[in-house]
Amino acid sequence: MSVFTMSTHAHGQHVRPGHSTMYWLAHVVTVGLVVGYLVLTVPGANPAGFPLWEAVWLNLATLAAALLCWIRGRRGPLRLAWKLVALGIAAQVIGDQTWQLLVMHHVPRPPVSLADPFWLAYYPLIAGALIVIVRSRLAEVSAARILDGLLAGLATATLVIIVVFPAVLQHIDNQPLRAAVSLVYPVLDVLLLSVALATVSVFGWRPPRSVWWLCGATATWTLFDCIYNVQAADGKYVAGSWVDVIGLFAALLAALAPGWPQPATVPTYPRWLPFAAPFFATSSALVVLLVDSVAHVPPIASYLTAATVAASLARLATAVGDALRAGEHEFLALTDDLTGLPNRRSLYEQARTLLPEPGEPPGPPVALLLLDLDHFKDVNDSLGHAAGDLLLRTVAARLTSRLRREDVLVRLGGDEFALLLPDCGPSEALAVGSDLRAVLDEPVVLDDVRVQVGGSIGIALSPTHGTDIATLLRLADIAMYRAKAGPHSCQIYDPAPLPAISEVDSGNRANTRADMLLLEQLRTAIGKRQLAVFYQPQVRLDTGKIIGVEALVRWPHPEHGLLSPDKFLPLVHQNRLMQAMTNAVLDIALDDAAVFYQAGHRIPVSVNLFPPSFGDVDLPNRIAAELARRGLPPAALDVEITEQFMFGDPRRARVVLDQLHAQGVGIAVDDFGTGYSALSYLYDLAIDHVKLDRSFIEPITHDPRAAAITRSVIELAHTIGMTAIAEGVEDSITAALLTDFGCDHAQGYYYHKPMPYDDLMDLLARS
Repeated sequence: MSVFTMSTHAHGQHVRPGHSTMYWLAHVVTVGLVVGYLVLTVPGANPAGFPLWEAVWLNLATLAAALLCWIRGRRGPLRLAWKLVALGIAAQVIGDQTWQLLVMHHVPRPPVSLADPFWLAYYPLIAGALIVIVRSRLAEVSAARILDGLLAGLATATLVIIVVFPAVLQHIDNQPLRAAVSLVYPVLDVLLLSVALATVSVFGWRPPRSVWWLCGATATWTLFDCIYNVQAADGKYVAGSWVDVIGLFAALLAALAPGWPQPATVPTYPRWLPFAAPFFATSSALVVLLVDSVAHVPPIASYLTAATVAASLARLATAVGDALRAGEHEFLALTDDLTGLPNRRSLYEQARTLLPEPGEPPGPPVALLLLDLDHFKDVNDSLGHAAGDLLLRTVAARLTSRLRREDVLVRLGGDEFALLLPDCGPSEALAVGSDLRAVLDEPVVLDDVRVQVGGSIGIALSPTHGTDIATLLRLADIAMYRAKAGPHSCQIYDPAPLPAISEVDSGNRANTRADMLLLEQLRTAIGKRQLAVFYQPQVRLDTGKIIGVEALVRWPHPEHGLLSPDKFLPLVHQNRLMQAMTNAVLDIALDDAAVFYQAGHRIPVSVNLFPPSFGDVDLPNRIAAELARRGLPPAALDVEITEQFMFGDPRRARVVLDQLHAQGVGIAVDDFGTGYSALSYLYDLAIDHVKLDRSFIEPITHDPRAAAITRSVIELAHTIGMTAIAEGVEDSITAALLTDFGCDHAQGYYYHKPMPYDDLMDLLARS
């Protein structure tokens, strides 16, 4: 019996927990019948020969295997294949039973019997199952896979023909029909086994587990049929012997093939497995040629051997082509396509040969230099990416010309390069770095423009700083950013003590694990809304009444305490967390506003939005939805903008701002007077409030010019219908002057310091 199925996550069904009673009953019945029949084949256990009831027992065991195959494969996309397999096994059973009841006792036996149609039906049924299994993969089968399957089939066919054909042809007694019938089965066995091997080849010789089971079933059935044909031709076949056990075992393998779950991990096979079929086929062909030189083999076997050799040569040609393409792909995988330099992957490969393995003693000193171009983004932004690409190619060529043959220069990506220097100590590394730094300072002509970009270089040494490439890259990166921030543009890594929090937040990335730890803590605080929002009240200057609050972010750090924005905003900007932090502050502020609105304190909360937020045309709808979800009117929110909000797409930003204003959300210009184009806001945009920056407010008590400018801006705001708000009011004299100038509102330490939400609620309750 031959069966083929497959069960994988993508191509078959899964073994499901909680199988039905029928599922387990089918297994028990099949195993019981198989074991019972095996007992009958033990020598001496069946002295009466092979009576009819024992033949029925064999057929029942085989039929149970067919039923088990049907049940195990009744679900999943390949259930059609399993049904065909089960029908193929059942067809063999019907053929056997027909032979035993209607044909076996006829003398002489007819060359073609009523059992033959059922036996022959087995082959197209199994072939159909195989087609169902592999049809989704046929479109992507390579020539190498086709040749592998062809080679395996040809070699198998040659061996089977050499073993079976001489014995069968020796006893045909010049009866062509009997000869044809006798030979058709081994031929079909060979074809079916060839298809099975081709199926495995389609899977790249790494098929799912069930395919291996079915290959075993097919090979076992071919073995059974070969032994049967040889023994039957010689008149030595005995029904109920161990030969029939082989056929039953083939049916059992086929029955157990479907239903295997996908393994948790991809199974690994020996690397030589894909080459086993070509090696086996070629070796078989050579053996047949040697045998043919000393003994006669059937002519058809010689023809198949010749075909096998031809297919082996074709497979060799495809292997050579694959090797050439693999070499080309390997080269491309290790090369930067823009500059032609090796890439990061190549750096790791080269480092394996220069740096010691873990546990090995340190070898010769190695230096790693990390180079980063300065102002490369400016070139891209002003002259275009084509000019930036030309700059990178030029720099790569110049750097290469200054290096030794054994030095390894790679482009890591963007404007970063790395250089591995074998047998290089600290003084030599600094000398090379200084030389390369001079190369980077040389101007480059791009589109008739002389550009001088310069660069910064960080150096890490092995074994002084580490013996693996990942550590050296990390430390060289730290040294490189220290070089950017310091007076020296080329620096060797210095394992200085971990910096304090103020040093981390100064914008200097040249720190070690403190940066990574702080950044991860900051991401967590933003994502889990663990930031704190403090509120600074805004008051009417004429009455002192609180008319609004501004939301100001703070970070309650678990180790460093409450951090003000100047301690962590540089880290936020460097790592593009500003939008996420803005969303977090807005959420917290609106939650708090909903509470004090419900308590009767109907004052707006001002939130400074991240400028790129205004490039999102859906921003007004999302803010409206957030207000509505909390039961807040649009007037409960003021958004503060700076001139940077126009960067990017000014037209889209203006549309977004107009929609917010039309909804009733207040709009305030923050830090008015600090930008060059701030005055254009007053007539060009929908503005409700003008917030005068503290840099104008502080000097008005002693600088007449500052006082005159402040008075003029307040009057201008009133003229065009806006409210003037003074920031940074620290004393009573400043407050009195602003009142005389006609300023509407103010905020600052003179009135109230920023305070947490609970303190604000107490203040509002007392007001």
